[in-house]
Amino acid sequence: MELNSVAENMNETVSEYVDSLSRDTKSKADSGEPQFETLTRFRKLNHQIGWSEQIMTKGIPVPQINCEIAVPLRNFEAATQALWEWDRKHPGRLHYPFIYRVTGQSKAWLSPSHRGPVCWIGFLVYISQAGVARQDGLDTMRELQQLLAGFDGLPHWGKCFSPSLFDFNAHIARWKDFKILLARYDPHKKFLSGFCENLFFGIPKAKL
Repeated sequence: MELNSVAENMNETVSEYVDSLSRDTKSKADSGEPQFETLTRFRKLNHQIGWSEQIMTKGIPVPQINCEIAVPLRNFEAATQALWEWDRKHPGRLHYPFIYRVTGQSKAWLSPSHRGPVCWIGFLVYISQAGVARQDGLDTMRELQQLLAGFDGLPHWGKCFSPSLFDFNAHIARWKDFKILLARYDPHKKFLSGFCENLFFGIPKAKL
């Protein structure tokens, strides 16, 4: 009886997310579009199929704005409480529950876990097949990044993030050392994109 109740509550939660996603992407929940399958799979076990680059860059074959922020493990509970309060004040803003994963300390200089164990917290907003996000989609992503930055959060380098929200110099001990190596081995910045040059040196690369 208890297990059935839990399962039913989960199904209701999935349905709420599906309804929100349907409204924002202007797609019917029974359309068979893959973004719905990423949610309804929690009601039944199935596989996702997509292009290899979609799987490699997003994990699932669905257009989305995807962020992931690592907070020190000691801040995990406080950060979760803050996210719960944010979600309670902004129902329906996300299309997917917060995703958690914990990793141990890393030796990589620029890894957020170089300072010690972290809890990665992921969140996303799906976009339509035409590439259009809900009106407050990017605002939602920025708000959550700013919230988690307050718990010494650092972003996943391969996902959407706003550099101005994070104090890399304060939270990455070898940040300056890495910049010294950059200047030594790539003095003409041939291997830096405009985004990365601005990130490390604050000087946007001139457009050719």
